[in-house]
Amino acid sequence: MHKVLFVVDRADLDYQTSREFNYFSPDCVDTTDNTRQLVEQMAGDNRLIVTTIQKLNTAIKKPRHEVAMESLKDKRIVFIFDECHRSQFGETHKNIVKFFTKAQMFGFTGTPIFADNAASNEHGKRTTKDLFQECLHKYVITNAIADENVLKFSVEYWGKIKRKDGTLITEPKLDREFFENPDRISLIVDWIIANHHRKTHGKKFSAMLYASSVDTLITYYDTFKNKRKQGLHDLRVITIFTPGYNEEDQDANGLIGEPDFNISADTSNRSHSRDKLNQFIADYNQMYQT
Repeated sequence: MHKVLFVVDRADLDYQTSREFNYFSPDCVDTTDNTRQLVEQMAGDNRLIVTTIQKLNTAIKKPRHEVAMESLKDKRIVFIFDECHRSQFGETHKNIVKFFTKAQMFGFTGTPIFADNAASNEHGKRTTKDLFQECLHKYVITNAIADENVLKFSVEYWGKIKRKDGTLITEPKLDREFFENPDRISLIVDWIIANHHRKTHGKKFSAMLYASSVDTLITYYDTFKNKRKQGLHDLRVITIFTPGYNEEDQDANGLIGEPDFNISADTSNRSHSRDKLNQFIADYNQMYQT
């Protein structure tokens, strides 16, 4: 075995993963701040490397790295992919498999892609098994609870949302347009405001809300913010997200955002989401005087 690469799909996980490795064995791994440094480590004596899939893809695709990477093509290299359910179904996976002829690939995922939830793109309809072959081990949430690695939790299912006049919202078409409708989001925010104190036991706990897309997240945040301005609640609401980026090289600092692996994704609103993120961070800084 020539090298082992632990590959993550976000720049923040690059640092976090390296820190955890070094916690168990000091100085066993270096983070790669940019693609150029990754190439140097690949060509050097480093046996264990932690990097992002974006930088790895750039290393094997950009002509300026071709000479340095050529000698690694036929080496026995082990790749361990974190979050392999979302980072392996585009062009990047094919590039890696094609370039490294003797690669051994392992993947970790909490949400594997099966035949019944696989989506098609220009590369076809593929599952996690298609890309990584047989499953070697399963560790599910019940195992984690039994091992006391995670806290127990309860699940409540909520159905139709009532309007203020008491009537129920009908759900004629449960499509994306329905779930992302601003009127529906406003009603959900009203429900959260009305029930937050009770559900968090008098604000002894925090709450986290996940959204289906950046655009939906922005709508939720703006709705909470506008209702606070109207004096309808005093909840401290903050948000964070990564604007979409292409899988392009970010040699300046290596801070590559989480990519949008949907090949046909619309990129026209990236500047809008970046502006919104800056605004939301400013709100946070003002709220916490930081």
